[in-house]
Amino acid sequence: TGLEMQFVIAGEGPEEQALRLAAAELQVASRVRFTGRITEEEKIRLYQSSDILLFPSVREGFGMVAAEALACGVPVIGNSRTSTREIVRHGVSGLLVDQPADAEALGAALGELAGDPERRRAYGEAGRCDVRQRFSWPRSARQVIEAYRSVLAAERAA
Repeated sequence: TGLEMQFVIAGEGPEEQALRLAAAELQVASRVRFTGRITEEEKIRLYQSSDILLFPSVREGFGMVAAEALACGVPVIGNSRTSTREIVRHGVSGLLVDQPADAEALGAALGELAGDPERRRAYGEAGRCDVRQRFSWPRSARQVIEAYRSVLAAERAA
């Protein structure tokens, strides 16, 4: 893309060594920072200092990382084939990629957002509003109560 980028990989896990080796082999290790385990406070500061969250995970139950980033006003590039699509609205709060293992597709999405600060700002603000509205604790509690009521009504009708 011709853009100067820095990447942060936060946390720890079984893929860390492979990621470190890949960064070295691709000669981008100087642009990648591995934080190791971080606190909740550090995580929020990291989101708030980020321009984009690149989240191509293929194993997400809900995608809390994407929701947290959006709540902090950070647009997300994610996988359209996981629950991330329920959190990120393509073209509104981020971009969804159909082939998350395709480096070219991810690179194209990253270049698209990285090169457009106004679009990043608009996506971030839309994501912040959207996530806070759709995933608030009061709304989630109401949805759980409604689910229980629905199950009870079905039981009574049977």
